[in-house]
Amino acid sequence: MGDNVATSATPVTVGVSAAEVEGIVAKAVSAATSVVQDEFEKIVSFCLRENLTLVEVRLNEAEKNLELATKKIEELETYSRRDNLVIVGLPVESNSEAASTTRGEEPEPGEAVEKTVLIFFNQQLQLNIQSCVQLQYH
Repeated sequence: MGDNVATSATPVTVGVSAAEVEGIVAKAVSAATSVVQDEFEKIVSFCLRENLTLVEVRLNEAEKNLELATKKIEELETYSRRDNLVIVGLPVESNSEAASTTRGEEPEPGEAVEKTVLIFFNQQLQLNIQSCVQLQYH
């Protein structure tokens, strides 16, 4: 072999300026930063997708619970209304009329309504009902 060929045992000195070293280091740092940034973005993106999935699952569960609660409320309202009797068009006694029949005391609002309903049942429907409490158990 010739004398001009460098082998691994023979060190080679290459002249590089400080500016060239800075440029090489800047490129290496830029490349490393880019790789780290890409990996960081992948990790953040993965975490966000995982959190979004968890939030979507929780939201779906909450929506199902809300639907179930709404259905139960509707069923309870329907159940509570099934024993109600709605009477439309009955004249309501004035407080003075109701007061004259209750020993001079101001009647409770429910008492005046009860009296009006009992009058309607007994006079118009020809039923013999003495108290609205009687109606609750029939």
